[in-house]
Amino acid sequence: MKKIKVALIAAEFLPNWGGAGTYNIRLVKQLMNDFEIHVITPKRTIKNSKLIYSEEAVEKHFNNKIKVHFICDADDTFLYNAKFQWAVSRRFKELQRHYKFDLIHTDHPHMSDVLYKPEVPEVLTVHTTIGWHLKGIRQSHISFVQMEPSERYQVILNIPLLAVEQFYLKKRNHIITVSNSMKKELQRKYHFQDIDVIYSGVEEDIFIPWTGKDFNILPQIKVPIVLMSSRMTAAKGAYYLIKAIPQILRENNQVHFVFAGSGLNQPWQSLLEKEGIGSKYYSFLGYLPYEQLPELYARSSIFVCPSLCENLPARVLEAMSCQVPAVATNIYGIPDAITDNQNGILVPPQDEKSLAVGIIQLLNNDSLRRKMGENARKTVMEKFTWNKIAQDTKAVYYKVVE
Repeated sequence: MKKIKVALIAAEFLPNWGGAGTYNIRLVKQLMNDFEIHVITPKRTIKNSKLIYSEEAVEKHFNNKIKVHFICDADDTFLYNAKFQWAVSRRFKELQRHYKFDLIHTDHPHMSDVLYKPEVPEVLTVHTTIGWHLKGIRQSHISFVQMEPSERYQVILNIPLLAVEQFYLKKRNHIITVSNSMKKELQRKYHFQDIDVIYSGVEEDIFIPWTGKDFNILPQIKVPIVLMSSRMTAAKGAYYLIKAIPQILRENNQVHFVFAGSGLNQPWQSLLEKEGIGSKYYSFLGYLPYEQLPELYARSSIFVCPSLCENLPARVLEAMSCQVPAVATNIYGIPDAITDNQNGILVPPQDEKSLAVGIIQLLNNDSLRRKMGENARKTVMEKFTWNKIAQDTKAVYYKVVE
């Protein structure tokens, strides 16, 4: 039987900068043996214009079982996505003519093919919406000048972006989303009838509980680590974690807070200084390669997700898989993974007091922390392995192309 040719149009891929990139990487790993997969993506560079991954290096990462097509350059800004959308409109038709793809898979809110009219069936994974994200930015308590550039553009261009989003989503027929909350939102706003809820997942054989080995990450820290790992944008809620830290330290000062992820650190460091939090209590690691993430989680005692705008975050699932309990906001898709006081703690968004209480509860109770961590790992094994997700996604592909 001839393999179905799938064109994955991915604004985020290797190196992964966010949840959408993580989703794309894992999906490709699971499907590359059953489909002929071509990844159409930007070529990302770092500040000194050094290429992080070549096409050959990306293909080697996937055992040379996929084909990668870089169609433009990119850095970590809002404008790269617009540049990628334009490149798709100019370049994809030629790729389609040459490779004769049977199916396109892309994601929202990137809307990578918004300027291109698909000639073959398309599957769209909706991770979040622009409206949700704007709501999170506005609740962040971060001033406009302190926001990451990508978020400033979203605020400035919110009216045309929301209009384009509405136009884009109304034209899509085959929708996957990663939480029940997002399904209900799409049905309410766009009256979609056929939406498949397929959870995001985690590589449970890579993200594993601590095995007792020595650590390369922060080896000098001897106290429990509370980790926030995400892009350091306003909507991720770092403001509320930082506001919670003084209350936590008054109860237990044997703790170290770690912030890991791409984005601007300076606004958060300024806020920490304003709150009178000494530098011995926190570290900023910046962007870490995907291969280092399992050790980062294993190094931590508690994971924190204070996000104001989130569907089903990959980082929460990664921490849970490493048997690290999470304290997370009770929004959107997060309760699909976390059951309060069983495998983690849920708190209201924009509530630093509740966030502090949840973290203190786990810091001060080793047995509770272990029990919740064990339950978290069990939840991942039951609901969020990529094997199940891949089988469900395969079924959608076959349904769409039949």
